[in-house]
Amino acid sequence: MNRKLNRLLNKTLTCKGNPVSEEEKKILESFLNALFRVSVVYRHVGDSYLEMQYRTRTNNIELLSEHIFLYGDKGKLFYEELDQKTFNKDISEIKDEVFSFIYKKYKKVFVEKALKSHKTIDAVDTFCKKEPSFVSFWSNMTEEEWLKRIDKLDEKEKRKIKDYYVSLLHTVGLAGYGRNSYFLSTSRDMNIRNIMGWQNDGIEIVGWTKISRKNVITYDKTEKLSVIVKSIGFPIVSHAIFPVQREITYKCGILPHYIVGYLYGKDSFEINPYILKKQDFGSVCEKGLDIDQTLFYQRLSEVGYKSTYIELDDMSFQIPELI
Repeated sequence: MNRKLNRLLNKTLTCKGNPVSEEEKKILESFLNALFRVSVVYRHVGDSYLEMQYRTRTNNIELLSEHIFLYGDKGKLFYEELDQKTFNKDISEIKDEVFSFIYKKYKKVFVEKALKSHKTIDAVDTFCKKEPSFVSFWSNMTEEEWLKRIDKLDEKEKRKIKDYYVSLLHTVGLAGYGRNSYFLSTSRDMNIRNIMGWQNDGIEIVGWTKISRKNVITYDKTEKLSVIVKSIGFPIVSHAIFPVQREITYKCGILPHYIVGYLYGKDSFEINPYILKKQDFGSVCEKGLDIDQTLFYQRLSEVGYKSTYIELDDMSFQIPELI
């Protein structure tokens, strides 16, 4: 069993807010033993974001769990009040305006370093020293030339370029891509809450991923998206902006199929109920849990999503205008 996951067995285990039996605990242990050669990820979701996404908080664990294990956890694009241009509300949008926006953001962040937070300025400075060729690309590139190079690409290549560069901006924080980001941050460090100094509210989602998945980005030269971007002829990076966070970014969000459960309260862990249905865990690392999402669209009015998405063969497709 993964050492990080072993600690979950020592928590007060619940399912739908109720204590689990010894038999159910053994099923959870069997499931955790099946998770090998995966990256365990942690995602802190504060009370305010629980309210925006799920219309409930930890004062109603049963309802919160119904929503989390039906919808997963999504990027801010899908539920926040957006404060940027309308063309940034579609993850598949590849008009010139989108790439012009990305270009200007890269100039601002990595060349001009027009940032307000001293912590972010220091992190970007350190990153730029480690990635001189990457910074040189943006320093010497004009917007006109950038758009010309983008225009030569086919639609699939444009979307890959967009995803890669938006994901890196996402890791900068709000000074990067802003609140419209369709990426979601997680960490491989179980102590990320303490590292970030977050308040002890909300929950900590525990999930897993195979780094080979195309919608997961770690800023490693060998990951799928980096290889694709480099093959197209655009620069990639091999360092994170905030390395201490050990960040993994997800395109769109974490599906419930890849969530073990979440930590809440003083020492409790809420289990994904689909683990306890005695599924075949043989292929769970790659394919995830078998989740019943029959009520997905019927219950959307209960949560705060303005749009959502589906995944097919590691490709994400946005479903807009839910309300």
